[in-house]
Amino acid sequence: LTKLDQSQFGRCCLLGFLNLIGIRWLSSSVRRGGLLYIRNAALFVAADRLLAVLRFYSMLFMVLPLGRLAVITVMNRGVDRRNRRRMEAADQLTERRSSSSLLSLES
Repeated sequence: LTKLDQSQFGRCCLLGFLNLIGIRWLSSSVRRGGLLYIRNAALFVAADRLLAVLRFYSMLFMVLPLGRLAVITVMNRGVDRRNRRRMEAADQLTERRSSSSLLSLES
């Protein structure tokens, strides 16, 4: 489902988290009293709309990898459960074969 190794996935999540924090910080900076306060009303509206789009993007950038991680985790649990059942069934078959071959040798 994913070609990223654990390190790459961790960096992706870190980047998303930093992106989210940066957009929040930038949004608060352009408001009244902020470090980058924009006095021009038209420019402020344009910046506010752009920041809203970037805020949505940063949330999406975080939600998609984390949602994908949840799906992969659930699917892997199912695979592990299925593999465990297969191994148990294979062990039972092996035990039956070995016990039936011992019985046929004793006869």
